[in-house]
Amino acid sequence: MSARRLFLFIFFAFLSQSVYSAPQLPIETFTRHGDYLDVVISPDGKHLATRMRQGEKVMLVIMRTADHKIVGGIDPKGGNIVHSITWVNNERLVYELAQQFLGNDRPSSTGELFGINIDNTQSGLLYGFRASANNTIGSLIKTTESEKASQDILNILPGDDDHILIIEYPWEKIGRYYYDNHKRAAIVSKLNVYTGRKMRVDVLSYPNVKAIANDQGEVKFITWGDVDGNRYSAVRDGEEWRSLDVNYPFEDEPAVIGLSRDGKYAYLYGAEGEQQINNLFQLDLNNGETVALFEGAQSDIESWTMDEATGAPIVGISFPDKPSYHYSAVGESSMVSQLYKMLLNAFKGQKVEVRDFSQDLSLAVVRVSSDINPGEYYLFNTQNNRADFIWANGSWIDINQMRPMEALNVSVRDGLNIHAYLTLPDIKNPNAKVPLIVMPHGGPHFARDYWHFDPDVQLFANRGYAVLQVNFRGSDGYGDAFHRAGFRQWGQGMINDIADVTRHVVATRPIDGERMCIYGVSYGGYASLMSAAMEPELFRCAIGSGGVYDLKQLHEEGLNLKHFGGREFLQRTLGTDVAELDNNSPVYFADKIKANVMLIHGMKDQIALPEHAILMRENLQKAGKNVRWLTYDRAGHGIWNSEDRTEMFAEVLDFVADSLAK
Repeated sequence: MSARRLFLFIFFAFLSQSVYSAPQLPIETFTRHGDYLDVVISPDGKHLATRMRQGEKVMLVIMRTADHKIVGGIDPKGGNIVHSITWVNNERLVYELAQQFLGNDRPSSTGELFGINIDNTQSGLLYGFRASANNTIGSLIKTTESEKASQDILNILPGDDDHILIIEYPWEKIGRYYYDNHKRAAIVSKLNVYTGRKMRVDVLSYPNVKAIANDQGEVKFITWGDVDGNRYSAVRDGEEWRSLDVNYPFEDEPAVIGLSRDGKYAYLYGAEGEQQINNLFQLDLNNGETVALFEGAQSDIESWTMDEATGAPIVGISFPDKPSYHYSAVGESSMVSQLYKMLLNAFKGQKVEVRDFSQDLSLAVVRVSSDINPGEYYLFNTQNNRADFIWANGSWIDINQMRPMEALNVSVRDGLNIHAYLTLPDIKNPNAKVPLIVMPHGGPHFARDYWHFDPDVQLFANRGYAVLQVNFRGSDGYGDAFHRAGFRQWGQGMINDIADVTRHVVATRPIDGERMCIYGVSYGGYASLMSAAMEPELFRCAIGSGGVYDLKQLHEEGLNLKHFGGREFLQRTLGTDVAELDNNSPVYFADKIKANVMLIHGMKDQIALPEHAILMRENLQKAGKNVRWLTYDRAGHGIWNSEDRTEMFAEVLDFVADSLAK
C-alpha cells in the first residue's frame, strides 16, 4: 500500500469513527448478484418453480409447495443461465435461457424455449436456433426444427395441456450476425410442449408487432409501431384486421394489453390529460365506450395485477415517489383488491406485488421489497389469510444495516418539477455534513430511478457518502409530456436538472457542498462528464462507466442502430445538426473539466463503443488532465461479473476518497 493510500485509509477510517456509526461491510456484500430471483406456482398449487443463483450461474429449481422439498430442476452449462420460467400444466414447465455472446460477460436471451417435467423427465430444447443440432433430448430431436428466430408466449392455452401459442420473430442478418430487431413479419404458431412440433396459425405482416390471443388460441388484437415511434392497434373482424375505431380520451393511439375472459372487453394502455399520464382503459367491444380503470394517478401506471377469473386489470401501481396503489373502477369487489389491501396493511411501508396465483386462486405468490429490502417471497393462503415465508433475495443482506431513501420534489430553474431520491449514511454526529455522490441513471429515455433496493447506493452509503438520484426531464414514468421534454436536452436541460437538484440538497440537507462527486453508467456516464464540463466548480470528481461522449458517433455506429426504429429514435431525441451534437458532447469540452476524472469501460460494449472512452481520455490528456483508466476485456455495456464489480468498486471508492480528501 502506498503512503498516500495508507494516509487516505487512516483518514477515512478516523472520519468513519467520528462521524458515521454504521459498520463498514465488505464490498462483496453489495456486488454479489441476488440469489433467489423469482417464484411461480403450478396451476394446481402443488409445486413451486424458481430461478436460483449460485455465483454467476442461474438454475431452475422445482420444489413441493407443502414442504419445500426440491424434486427437480436444471443447472445449465456453458455460461448459460435460466432467463424465464412458465408453467404450462401441472407437471410441466417451459423455460428460456440467456447465453454469453461474443465474449460479453452479461448473458443475453437466446429466444429459445426448453421444456422439463417436474421430475426432470422429457427435458430438452423445444424451439430455437439450436433445435435440430441438439442431440441430448432423445425422441424430441426427431420433431424439433431449427429456427433463426426468437419467440414470446402468447397464451398457455389452459384447456390444452399439450400446446401453447407462441409468436415468432424471425431474425435479420446484417453482415456476419443475426439481429432480433422485429423488422420482419411475425408468425403465430401452436407449439407442442412435449415434442416441439409446431403448426402455423397466423402471419402478422406488421413491423414490431405485439399480439393478444384468447384462451382458445385466436389472435384477436395486434399493436405495432413504425420507425417514427407512432403506435397502431387493430382488432380482427372475421378474416380482416380493422383499426380500433373508437373515441379515445387520449391523443396517441393506445396499445392493447389484454382481453377479458368472456371476450367482451379489451384493455388498453395509453396517455391522457395535459401531462399525458399513462393509464389503463377498458374498451367495450360492443359499443366502443372506454372507461379509465385507475383514478388519481400522478405518474404513469407502470405495473398491474389482473383478476385471473375475469382477465381484468384490478390493481395498478404508479411510482411518483414511493409506490402508490390504485384500485380498478370495474373491480371493487374483486378478491385481488381485497388481497392487496390486506397485504399492504400487513407489510406497511413496503412495496407489495402479487406475482402469481394457483388456478383456483387459493394460493398466491407475493413479493415484498423496499429501499432497504432486496425482496422476500411469501406464499399466501387466501382461505386462511396466512403468509408463509419462502425465501429472500440477497439472503446475506441485513436490512438493519441498510439506509432508507428519501423522496424529493424540486422545482428547477425553468419551473419544471423534478423527482429525486436522497440516501443519507448513518450519521453519528447530528451537526456533521457528509460528502455526496450524485448518480444519474442510464437511458436516458425509457429509464428512471425508483424507490427500491439499489446495491450501488447502499455501498456508497455504507462508506459514509450521501447518494442523490435525479429523475431529470426525459425520464420514464412521469407522463409522455415529461418524457418528450427531454428530447434534444441530453447536454442542456437534463444536466441543468441534475445541477439544480444537487444545489437544492446542499442547501436543505446535511451535505458538504465542497466534497461532491458524480458517477454514472451509460447515459449516466455521459451525464457525469457533461456535468463536470457544464458545472466545473460543482464536483470534485466525475466517473463515467460505459458512457457515450461523442454524440455524433451514436448516429454512425453501435447496436442501437440495428434495432427497429433505433436510428429514427436517436434522430428525434438527439437531433442531427452536427454543431448541436458537438455542443452537447463532453469529448469536445475536456479543457473545461476541473474535476478528477475516472473512465470505466467494457471492451465488448456494442452500445457505447470503447472508442467513446478512448477519445474522451485522449482529449482529457491533451488538456493536461490525469485520467484514472479502468477497462474490462470480457464486459459489455456495464460491468456485470461479480468479481469484476468488486474490483471496480474498490477502485472507485479509492478514487473518490482520494478526490474528496481535504
